[in-house]
Amino acid sequence: MLTPRDDGRPKLLHCDFYSAGIERLKRSFVNASEPVNFIIRLRSPDIEPFELKNNWTGERLTFRRINKVKWLLVRCPVGRERDKWPTWEKEAIQWEWRRQWNRIFIDFKDSDIGDGAKAGPSGPNEWHLTERMERI
Repeated sequence: MLTPRDDGRPKLLHCDFYSAGIERLKRSFVNASEPVNFIIRLRSPDIEPFELKNNWTGERLTFRRINKVKWLLVRCPVGRERDKWPTWEKEAIQWEWRRQWNRIFIDFKDSDIGDGAKAGPSGPNEWHLTERMERI
């Protein structure tokens, strides 16, 4: 995610975040020393909208509701190009990520972490990674 795209556009991602994940992302942004541009479309009913600025990188991180279920998390320059970024955000909102031929799907299967579930045969630190790469 830290490597910029060759065409200068922000990376587009789709994910499901929970409030704990957003808090870690916010801390990471505030402490960042390198700029990174991305737009993440996500579903999360329990997170409040916010906007943060990082003076070291000259960036802002915004989280805003698009409709009843879709949200955008945008990390971009404070002085972003006004003609390009709204277009990219609109593309992210309309993006049919399930139909992409060059996508990577990662599922850590960690929904039971922290809820008192018993450890499996390999112990509590075992995690599973499912990765699907199609025609990359």
